[in-house]
Amino acid sequence: MFNNYSPTPQETKLKESIIKALKEVELIREGKLPKKTAREMLKEVKEELYPE
Repeated sequence: MFNNYSPTPQETKLKESIIKALKEVELIREGKLPKKTAREMLKEVKEELYPE
């Protein structure tokens, strides 16, 4: 069986944002980036998904 599902542009952007956030978390854990609060991270994701 083949799946003909194609993600919407917003779903693709969300996936990219999640991947980016996970990479940032890994860099924070390694001490290569300063720590961020959950609120700061959510704000960044919202800005990427819903630019003004």
